[in-house]
Amino acid sequence: MKVFPYVLPNLRVQNPDLKIELLSLNNHEQIRAIKKGELDISFTRHNFHNDTIESKFVLREPLIFILPKDHPLAQYERIPVKALNGVDFVIPAEEPSGTLHNAILDFAKQHRIEFNIVQKADNILSHINSVGMGLGCSIVPGYIAPLAMSNTVIRPLDVELPHLDLYVSYKKVTHAVAVQKFMALLTKSFHLDINRTDS
Repeated sequence: MKVFPYVLPNLRVQNPDLKIELLSLNNHEQIRAIKKGELDISFTRHNFHNDTIESKFVLREPLIFILPKDHPLAQYERIPVKALNGVDFVIPAEEPSGTLHNAILDFAKQHRIEFNIVQKADNILSHINSVGMGLGCSIVPGYIAPLAMSNTVIRPLDVELPHLDLYVSYKKVTHAVAVQKFMALLTKSFHLDINRTDS
């Protein structure tokens, strides 16, 4: 996640007594937890802006194509999109990663290709590990690039891959000073337009 290295160290320095707990939840679990007051801030790929929840656009992130180093398509400097038809493919499971899951399927439909889906990964680590084990190729968020293993390679396609937007969400009525400080640091680091709720 590109956001945390910019914000969390400053937040910890400025608020040494603040308890920061990072959780890995899917979109629906995060929003449910915010509504219940169990979670102060959430980062999701979905804009949940409504009467009770504030969602702000943070950044737009490119997707990348990753494949095993010894895969036949790795010989290409730029892979023709039509060469992906029928290729073994690892896709994120819909429940934890609905936005990415649907973006990949929409991309395939748009270019009239069909992946041979061999695995639906529950989290990003098992996702890239599956590619590293040679199970298939995949499309993942750009922030994964530094985490890619030595037995995988990243290749551009001859068409542009989609982008995913990242949103920060929190309760509109919040008196938590920590939330206000976090949002101030996030706004400063990413030049958020406080009036912008979508892309």
